Amino acid sequence: MEGEVLRDDQWERLREFVPGGRKGKRGPRSDGRLFLDALLWLARSGGRWRDLPERFGPYQTAKRRYENGGAIFDHGSGGIALLRAA
Repeated sequence: MEGEVLRDDQWERLREFVPGGRKGKRGPRSDGRLFLDALLWLARSGGRWRDLPERFGPYQTAKRRYENGGAIFDHGSGGIALLRAA
């Protein structure tokens, strides 16, 4: 799994740019780091949503969050330039 996910120091730098998941009764329903790791895996592998490994959770969760604008980052203050096509 090395090289497929963000290191802790990388996540700390990007955390503020990743919009939070929908809030549930016991906290966020989806993990921002896991979501970003899933997007990076898709970008690196060229795979489809259905090909997303189970360690990233159900592919439907990541796909739904992406389609609902979860991949739009505030890149105006030096963040990454990953934007969902509108």
